[in-house]
Amino acid sequence: MKTHRTVGVKGMKMNQAYVDLETGKVACCWDAANRQQVVDLFKRAGVVFESISLVREIVEKDVV
Repeated sequence: MKTHRTVGVKGMKMNQAYVDLETGKVACCWDAANRQQVVDLFKRAGVVFESISLVREIVEKDVV
Protein backbone atom coordinates (compact mmCIF):
# COMPACT_ATOMS: atom_id res chain seq x y z
CA MET A 1 0.00 0.00 0.00
CA LYS A 2 1.42 3.40 -0.94
CA THR A 3 0.68 5.93 1.77
CA HIS A 4 3.04 8.93 1.82
CA ARG A 5 1.64 10.13 5.16
CA THR A 6 3.20 12.92 7.12
CA VAL A 7 3.10 12.93 10.91
CA GLY A 8 3.59 16.58 11.77
CA VAL A 9 7.34 16.13 12.21
CA LYS A 10 9.36 18.09 9.66
CA GLY A 11 11.23 15.81 7.26
CA MET A 12 9.47 12.67 8.46
CA LYS A 13 6.86 10.64 6.58
CA MET A 14 5.70 7.08 6.16
CA ASN A 15 6.03 5.90 2.57
CA GLN A 16 4.72 2.34 2.60
CA ALA A 17 3.28 -0.25 4.93
CA TYR A 18 3.07 -4.01 4.45
CA VAL A 19 0.99 -6.39 6.56
CA ASP A 20 1.06 -10.17 6.98
CA LEU A 21 -2.65 -10.91 7.28
CA GLU A 22 -2.02 -14.28 8.95
CA THR A 23 0.14 -12.97 11.81
CA GLY A 24 -0.91 -9.33 11.90
CA LYS A 25 2.74 -8.22 11.68
CA VAL A 26 3.34 -4.92 9.93
CA ALA A 27 6.45 -3.50 8.25
CA CYS A 28 6.58 0.21 7.46
CA CYS A 29 9.02 2.26 5.40
CA TRP A 30 9.70 5.74 6.79
CA ASP A 31 11.69 8.74 5.62
CA ALA A 32 13.30 10.29 8.69
CA ALA A 33 16.47 12.10 9.64
CA ASN A 34 17.58 9.14 11.77
CA ARG A 35 16.41 5.94 13.45
CA GLN A 36 15.85 7.63 16.81
CA GLN A 37 13.28 9.96 15.27
CA VAL A 38 11.11 6.93 14.37
CA VAL A 39 11.67 5.30 17.77
CA ASP A 40 10.57 8.51 19.53
CA LEU A 41 7.48 8.86 17.36
CA PHE A 42 6.43 5.25 17.96
CA LYS A 43 6.93 5.59 21.72
CA ARG A 44 4.86 8.81 21.86
CA ALA A 45 2.10 7.08 19.85
CA GLY A 46 2.19 3.93 21.99
CA VAL A 47 3.17 1.76 19.02
CA VAL A 48 4.59 -1.62 20.04
CA PHE A 49 7.50 -2.68 17.82
CA GLU A 50 10.00 -5.53 17.67
CA SER A 51 12.74 -3.63 15.89
CA ILE A 52 13.52 -0.55 13.84
CA SER A 53 16.32 -0.78 11.29
CA LEU A 54 18.06 1.88 9.26
CA VAL A 55 18.02 0.82 5.61
CA ARG A 56 19.00 2.39 2.31
CA GLU A 57 17.06 2.10 -0.93
CA ILE A 58 19.00 0.64 -3.82
CA VAL A 59 18.16 0.68 -7.49
CA GLU A 60 19.32 -1.51 -10.35
CA LYS A 61 22.38 0.62 -11.11
CA ASP A 62 23.58 0.00 -7.52
CA VAL A 63 23.85 -3.76 -8.07
CA VAL A 64 24.81 -4.05 -11.75
